[in-house]
Amino acid sequence: MSEPVAHDAWTELYANFLEHTLKLHPIDIVIDAGAHEGQFAKKLRQIGFTGQIHSFEPSPGPFQQCLESSLSDPNWSVYEIALGDFDGRATLNISPGTGSSFMAASEFGRRLFPDLTSANASDVRISRLDSFLSSEYKLSTQPRIFVKLDTQGHDLYVMKGLGQWNSCVQIVQAELSVIPIYENMQFIGSSLNSFNSIGYQPIGFFPVSTLKSSGRVLEFDALMLHNITGFTREEAWSL
Repeated sequence: MSEPVAHDAWTELYANFLEHTLKLHPIDIVIDAGAHEGQFAKKLRQIGFTGQIHSFEPSPGPFQQCLESSLSDPNWSVYEIALGDFDGRATLNISPGTGSSFMAASEFGRRLFPDLTSANASDVRISRLDSFLSSEYKLSTQPRIFVKLDTQGHDLYVMKGLGQWNSCVQIVQAELSVIPIYENMQFIGSSLNSFNSIGYQPIGFFPVSTLKSSGRVLEFDALMLHNITGFTREEAWSL
């Protein structure tokens, strides 16, 4: 099976679209769930976001790399914590690559990413976002929040953990699966239905990786807005 690849053209388009979106919808706080080594936070700084970033990465190696990257940035905090729908401990399957997940790898995932077959089970701390946010901010101030999700099949559990703080979320970025690499992982259609049921509508899709041999997309990053209101014909625009 061919190795998945990312494309620079899509990466550049995504960065431009994200920058434009943040100009249209200003944000106070970014929640970076599944931060890995801090790539998303670095991208935010590159496109001009200067607000507070909270990065969560439960895998020890990537967490350490992310922490080191954040040291010179006073508005970037990093936590060795997973996010989910309860507070406590959970077993995370940590692979040598970037695919650590609470879910077991699918047969397709194991064939495509052999590292997933050698994942080690690790006990990690897990927290609800409403528990974290309530310890840092007051709900009454209604901060504008952007939640970025890259949790390998666990995204909707993170959203469930927002509780009342869901009302403050303006933008969500989620990774949606076209060919699931984990067992019981939702397909893109059912994921979009789930996000729509809690008030989120997509505004952009960007391939995360494709197969070299066929060009098939494995996953999309989807940018979504919360509670989009009606618009007039004059407000429509194109890239």
